[in-house]
Amino acid sequence: MAVPRSLARPGGRRAAAAALFLPTALTLSACTGDRAAAPDDSPTPAETAQAETTSPTATAESSPGEEAPGATVTLQDAERTALDAVGEGRVTWSGPEDDRGAAWEIEVTRDDGSEVDVLVAADGRVVKQVERLVSPRATPEAEILPTPADPSRVTQSEAEEIALAWVGEGRVTWSGPEDDRGAAWEIEVTRDDGSEVDVLVAADGRVVS
Repeated sequence: MAVPRSLARPGGRRAAAAALFLPTALTLSACTGDRAAAPDDSPTPAETAQAETTSPTATAESSPGEEAPGATVTLQDAERTALDAVGEGRVTWSGPEDDRGAAWEIEVTRDDGSEVDVLVAADGRVVKQVERLVSPRATPEAEILPTPADPSRVTQSEAEEIALAWVGEGRVTWSGPEDDRGAAWEIEVTRDDGSEVDVLVAADGRVVS
């Protein structure tokens, strides 16, 4: 078999080899171009630093020791407040109270046996201070106490007259039934100077302690 002269010559063999290599080179070049054209989505060092700089900071915690608004005073604090308001005596009763915006009612007994009811608000203020007369006294007013028509049960109006005579002045600003300490009625008398006295009247007309 005769070999074509174009292949037999050295220059012809090089041309044939180049013809075979050209498609392979074009394929590799195309692949390399695709890889070069693909965008790089990974963040740069500058972008990473900026993201760390602009990240939200942690929320500051509340300073320790702050009291919640509207905190209620404890019973012990209310008792101390009542004792300071009266100025003497000892606490003989205390408990919750919602009358006239108070949080606690504290009963303070003075050294002479008289009692004062002190109403303390949730913020520690003294809302009201009421003197309670609990021990009979030999006074001229005691001699003119009205005698109830029915000694077994005085009426509310009779109890008010008894309370006014007991205090000696002022006016009745509140009255109502009461079962504390054997009383039948509680009468609130406001003196001319604005001070208040709670008088407990028994069913038979006696002023009770």
